[in-house]
Amino acid sequence: AIDKRKARGYTICDVKFRQEVRKLTYEKVRKIIAENLEIDENTITPESVITDDLGADSLDVVDLVMSFEDEF
Repeated sequence: AIDKRKARGYTICDVKFRQEVRKLTYEKVRKIIAENLEIDENTITPESVITDDLGADSLDVVDLVMSFEDEF
């Protein structure tokens, strides 16, 4: 059987690296959201809807976008 990861040019190390980058990115995004909305980081999940679940209004969303631009 052909290892699909190797067929695409990925190694197990590449996959683990990508997983770690995703995790670190999620943590940065979660921290930015928590700081901007002044809420506990633990209330934020990947499924959270910024306006509905976290209570952000349109100005908060603009501030978040600007914060993301500064960070990334």
